[in-house]
Amino acid sequence: IHLDKNRLNYLKPRTFSNLVNLEYIYLNENNFEKLSYEPFESLTKLKVISFYANRLKIIEKLSEEKFLFKCQFLGLN
Repeated sequence: IHLDKNRLNYLKPRTFSNLVNLEYIYLNENNFEKLSYEPFESLTKLKVISFYANRLKIIEKLSEEKFLFKCQFLGLN
């Protein structure tokens, strides 16, 4: 799913919970200041999350074993 350049700044916990087969999420060039595990926790097939060109200041709860195990690429810049 490509959600680039949408001026997004927040994702609720379990935002993508109905998209269980989702493998790629591109959230580039938005206004995110915080990244956490909760919006992605139900995505067992997730391989790529790309957050390039955001305003990230806080990255929290990414040490969850389930998240690090399933995600093959986390793009931050």
